[in-house]
Amino acid sequence: MTAARTAARTAARGLVRLYPAPLREQWGPDLEEEIAAAGWRSWPDTLLGIADMWLHPGLWPAGSRAQRQLRTTTLAISLTALCWFVAHVGVETDASLARGAGHSAAMSAGIAVMLAGLVLVAPVPRPSVALLRVLARAVLVRFTLPVAVAAAVVAAVRSGVVADPPLLVRGVVLAAWWTAVGVGAVRASLIAADLGARFVVPPRPGRLRFGTGVLAAGAAIEAATLLGSSLGTRTDPSAFGVAALSLALLPAFVPVLRGCRPPSASRPEG
Repeated sequence: MTAARTAARTAARGLVRLYPAPLREQWGPDLEEEIAAAGWRSWPDTLLGIADMWLHPGLWPAGSRAQRQLRTTTLAISLTALCWFVAHVGVETDASLARGAGHSAAMSAGIAVMLAGLVLVAPVPRPSVALLRVLARAVLVRFTLPVAVAAAVVAAVRSGVVADPPLLVRGVVLAAWWTAVGVGAVRASLIAADLGARFVVPPRPGRLRFGTGVLAAGAAIEAATLLGSSLGTRTDPSAFGVAALSLALLPAFVPVLRGCRPPSASRPEG
């Protein structure tokens, strides 16, 4: 095997790792062969295809419809967590957004609508001792690191160690805090997937579809509030960037809504 073919095979293997695990398990070797044969010119289309598959969990190989519904539920909650994270990092780190949108009635309304959506899409647990064991293990694995990082930041701030830090130290502390919060929010959305259909009952398609629409509405309210604040009396480029990113995340809810009634799984195109 030539060096070029070896490099193509290595790159293809790396791209295949970006696919959701169920797809890798079902079609990994075939996808690797196709990507390697197509060459580097196919990589942009492959990356777009990978992103698209992450937004269509109903197409992933699954043992039951309940498993597919649970994956769609997880994606809806994860997208909401991401929208919330982007909006509130912007509000907490940008002075103009903090003045215009922070603690505003519109932002509070957006959070309230999101919470209502989360209640609608939340899977119902099947009470059992086994559930408690699995849940405790999932919480321990998912949250030990982000909670430890957040606790360290809080302890450092309250102790006065970083009372008047240099700009670089302040940046590191803020980055550590928001990274811990972001990782914790996303991992919280994955708890239901960790438990699986054995321990939780996913919402029915109608409730999932309606709840996802409510989640998207809450995210849209926050994004619109940020946009209005960024285009106020004095346009702030960084504030506008946060608002634009929040708006750009909203279309990701569309395939989730469509996936509430997933068709039969089919093989993805490389």
